[in-house]
Amino acid sequence: MFLAFFRLFFILLFTALIVLVILIVKPFSTQMMLKLMKLWGKLLTWCFGLHLEIKGDVPKDDGILIANHRSYMDIPLIMGFKACVFLAKAELEKAAVIGWAGRHAESIFVKRDSPESRKHAREALVDRLKKGFSVMVFAEGTTTPQYELLPLKLGMFQTAIEGQFPLTPILIEFKEARLPWFGDADAGQHFIKNVGTWRNDAILIFGPTLKAHISQENQS
Repeated sequence: MFLAFFRLFFILLFTALIVLVILIVKPFSTQMMLKLMKLWGKLLTWCFGLHLEIKGDVPKDDGILIANHRSYMDIPLIMGFKACVFLAKAELEKAAVIGWAGRHAESIFVKRDSPESRKHAREALVDRLKKGFSVMVFAEGTTTPQYELLPLKLGMFQTAIEGQFPLTPILIEFKEARLPWFGDADAGQHFIKNVGTWRNDAILIFGPTLKAHISQENQS
């Protein structure tokens, strides 16, 4: 338990410091902001005790990243390799630390049961891409157990096609069944049990980047 609280202290400290610096550089440099977000991801990956096996090539260009969703650890895990903003459920915007950090890091919050909110989210996603950010989407809409995958939400695929944005699939998998956080599991208990473990192993696979091509016949 001591290790879990020790790590939690540094997670909160690093998050607060990085966001404060982002607030300073945000008006002047998108690239510096992206570097800080990547640093945050690497620091929190270390705080979570994650040891990663990486496969595939991290995309160099900006675009839409589509991944499965296992845990609250997924965001820094990906961010440490590819700086990006996230499409997240609206409830997280009200969370003290996550909501505060997400708002200042250009994250997009969406009410999935609201057509109007989904429309605004797609518009915001296009806006972020045009500003030079990659956007991370957990297309299942929720977290799932080890080796399971729910049907993917198709809205972002349509956005990628319409905007001709590159799309990169990503697979996240933890090597132990205890690590995914899903369903009604208590987040605090899960954190203490698993982040309080000295080492956690995961695999991160970057698939080939896909680029949509709309023929002249389809455009007419």
